[in-house]
This record gives sequence, structure tokens and C-alpha cells, in this order.
Amino acid sequence: MKRISIIIFLIIVSCKTEKREVQNSKPEIEKESTTEKNVKTKKRAPFFVNGIRIDTLLNFKDKSIQIRKTNLKLDYEKSLFEKHIDSITKTEDNAHRRSLLREEILIKKFDSIVKKDSTGLYLKLNNSWKLIELNPNTEEIENTIENYFVDENLFLVRTQWGEGNDYKLISKQTGKTLNTFGEPYFNKRKDFILSVNVDLVAEYTESGFEFFKIEDSELSYLGNFKTKNWGPEWVKEITENIFLVKCVFMDENFNEKGFYIEIEIMEN
Repeated sequence: MKRISIIIFLIIVSCKTEKREVQNSKPEIEKESTTEKNVKTKKRAPFFVNGIRIDTLLNFKDKSIQIRKTNLKLDYEKSLFEKHIDSITKTEDNAHRRSLLREEILIKKFDSIVKKDSTGLYLKLNNSWKLIELNPNTEEIENTIENYFVDENLFLVRTQWGEGNDYKLISKQTGKTLNTFGEPYFNKRKDFILSVNVDLVAEYTESGFEFFKIEDSELSYLGNFKTKNWGPEWVKEITENIFLVKCVFMDENFNEKGFYIEIEIMEN
């Protein structure tokens, strides 16, 4: 009888051990993490391109910006006016000369608020004309009008350096000027600007992102995220405050390859 009891005890212990082993062998389920706002978000595996980590979370004064991988792919569709400009400027392979051809078209379109003479580029701010002066200390050699955003009341001026260029965002209402190294894209609410640029070969200019906000018609700078060996080509808002960004990188053979990321703008 004692022997039978021992056998039964060993069978029970064996079953419990086997159950624990089965439980421990189950695949780990992806856990959810909770942000400060108690919004549940799934942890994502880090996203790398050529050994460079792409995904990141940026924290600024009153906004957080999440950069992450996406499988969504879209083509960027230019407006008819931009296509018209491209059809004319494509005859030039030099960026500065292309900007001069673009300027000719834009001055004709916005002749009541943009003009240029031997002294430089003038923009009409409210009811007065303002000369956009060059800074010789930073090797600025010419300003050209790059765009005028009617709904946002903002001028975009391209500034040519000895080598490379940057841009100036200028408020038509206040004349406030903010420099940016890339082309600006607006969200649909017109209260946020994402500026992007990529220069992987010559590297005369910065590659990466700059972030601005518009509040009560006042333009202010939030911060930037500079990239290395990759950069953004263009931006498109796909849902409110979520942008699709087409990016490129250079592989080990210096071939240019593309990928897409999402950028989400969140209030802190």
C-alpha cells in the first residue's frame, strides 16, 4: 500500500512539472505599454537602415513627435502650377539657376506683393515693402522668391550661399523671419509646419527635419531632428497630424534607395 502511495505521488509531481514546462514554453505575447496620458500603445521593434536607427521619440516644449516605420507607400502628386514650373526649370541642372527661373514665374504671378531690382528682393508686408537683406557673414549671395503660401500668409525665400542654400519663412503680417534648411509642408489645420531636406552626395546642406508651429498667426520654432546617411524627400499628411514621409538612403555601393516613415505630432 505504501508503495502504491509513493507511485501516485510521483505521478502527481510529474504532471505538475510538465504543466509548468508547457506554460514556460509558450511564446511571449507582445506587451502593451502605457504612455503618460494612459493611452495604450504596442511596443515596436526598432527600425534600422544600414545600421542606423530610424524610429525615435522627440520631446519639445509643448509637443511630442513620434517617428516610426510604416508599410504605407504613396506617390506625391504635385499641383498643376508646380508641374508647369517643373516643365520650365528642368532645362537647368544647377539649383541656383533653377531657382531664378522659378522666381521669374512667381514674380509674374504675385507681382503686387513681390518685386526685384538691382538692390535685391522686396516683399510687401501689410502695406509696406521690405528688402530681404543678405548676410555677408554667412556667405549669402542672393535671395529668390521660392513660394507664397496664400492661406498661411507666408513667403518662402530661397537664399543661395557660396555653396548650398537654405530658406527663410517670412510672415506677411508681422515680417517675422525664421530660417529653415528645408522645404516646408503644412498640416491641414494650418498650425504646424514640417520642413524637410536631404543632401546625401554634396552635403552642402543639412539633412533632416525642422518643426514649427503657428499660433494666432505667430510663427515659432520648435526644434529639429538631423539625420545622417539618410533623409526625407517629401511629406504628405495622411490623417490629422500624421504625416507620411518618403525617405532615401545610400547603400554600400552608393545607390540611392527609398523607404517610408510616419511622423505623428502629439500634444504634451
